[in-house]
Amino acid sequence: MVVPGKDRYQAVVENGYQDIGPEMLLGRELSYACEEPVYAIQGFKEVFHVSRFLKGEEFTEDQEPEDLGRSLGCVMPWDKEPPRKPLKKKARTVALIQGLSSVRVLNSLAKKAGRPLPAGYYRMEETPRGLLLTDGTSDLGNTDIDLSYRFPRATIYAVTATPDLDFFDVTMTKNRKTEQFVLPPGKTSFFPVIHEVMGERTPERILAALGIPKEWFRL
Repeated sequence: MVVPGKDRYQAVVENGYQDIGPEMLLGRELSYACEEPVYAIQGFKEVFHVSRFLKGEEFTEDQEPEDLGRSLGCVMPWDKEPPRKPLKKKARTVALIQGLSSVRVLNSLAKKAGRPLPAGYYRMEETPRGLLLTDGTSDLGNTDIDLSYRFPRATIYAVTATPDLDFFDVTMTKNRKTEQFVLPPGKTSFFPVIHEVMGERTPERILAALGIPKEWFRL
């Protein structure tokens, strides 16, 4: 669905959620043909990630989707109420990547960036359960989604949570198919719902099963 704007911007809104991060992939591709920034929004209702693309390079925007739409003269179709209050504590995404080494991941990300990545660009740690990946000096953004497309045989768990785990969401992607664990049960999900992750159903036990320290979600 195309939402016409009052100025230079239009919005392309997807009504289905069968693909992995289509808005980010579309935003990046469109930015190569545009002189002005292309913005892309991805979210799970309470937590949104807003990106700005310039000729394929992604930058994280720290603002609400509704505020962005108004500033660009392109009001989002769901923006019929006063702006939502932002979360008191921001969420962070930590990915567990199974089937890929840190060297292979770094080489792939450097190739995508077109340059070697400096030390600490992302935080990485090899563990018995796989490779942990999260923000470093650069935001993780949708790196886990990009990797799932480049390496479809890898299994990638992406946990998005606030430091106290009052928001907790997990996606599991393999062979370009994504399933989602949401809390509380019955909450709106963008992908087919699973009711447990590695046999566990609570945030603390899921993190333990994935080998992700809770401290990694501290901003």
